[in-house]
Amino acid sequence: MALTLTLRKKALEMRQVKVAGVILAGGHSTRMGQDKTQMLVDGITLLERSRQCMLASSVNEVWIAGPQEGAHPDRRSGMGPAVVILDWLKSPLLNGFDYCVVMPVDMPLVSPQMLNYLIENAIRNKSACYFKHYFLPCVLPLSPTVNEVGEKLLSLENKLSIGRLLNLGPALELDPHPRDLNELINLNHPQDWDHFIGLREA
Repeated sequence: MALTLTLRKKALEMRQVKVAGVILAGGHSTRMGQDKTQMLVDGITLLERSRQCMLASSVNEVWIAGPQEGAHPDRRSGMGPAVVILDWLKSPLLNGFDYCVVMPVDMPLVSPQMLNYLIENAIRNKSACYFKHYFLPCVLPLSPTVNEVGEKLLSLENKLSIGRLLNLGPALELDPHPRDLNELINLNHPQDWDHFIGLREA
């Protein structure tokens, strides 16, 4: 009975909170040697795979940050992913949303369950949320304070890291379960792709 009530309360909390999703797909894929967004897994591009993962989670609406058709180009190109994220946190497209899930296009094993785990902890703690040693994927509260402090840091240093952006306000660092570590692999080099294919075939 207690478990049922807990699940009902959690479901109610999720319905009352609006969550946006942003997929980072604006990199040049220089180290991979080909456009990562169009690499195929089970006949589906990494970009579409990321979008489907977001939509299968508690994310209400998904946007793509990149040069692809139908996507939204980076407003300040070449300044790094943290600046792209900061610009999205201020975007009018996210008006009315409470939290934003940010996920790179090149993490093909991230699951909807993993995203929901981050979302639930962010909502419960009213904070940013990410895994220890892995700043992405992450969940960020859409707070004006975060935007203001982020812009101040940017103006002083001309460079903002994802770690600093996540910790501008309250932030929760979660320990990933050992069985989930493979979900957090990032495809930067051809060797990473080979490792990924090996995991799928194991």
